Amino acid sequence: MTNFTIREATDQDREWAARLMAGSEPWIRLGRGYDACLAACCARDDELYIGWMDTFPCAFVLVRPRGVVCSIMTAPNLGAKWSAWGSPPDQAPRAAR
Repeated sequence: MTNFTIREATDQDREWAARLMAGSEPWIRLGRGYDACLAACCARDDELYIGWMDTFPCAFVLVRPRGVVCSIMTAPNLGAKWSAWGSPPDQAPRAAR
């Protein structure tokens, strides 16, 4: 059985979320690189939460006092066999990131 949990982001989680954000639309089209995305994920007034499937991060939501800025799921099919990756999440198959 797969367990899904949500928790506040750690510093390492913030780096993961920034990499994911910088590598996806609309941030690519807007020209926002990793440094800009990391700054957004580390802003003091914002809250960043990470969704976990078992031991792998699979989603994040970045919340600002004025509303949600960004939310990303890393895979369209949450029924995927996450534990089959056998590697850190940032080395998972591109379709799953």
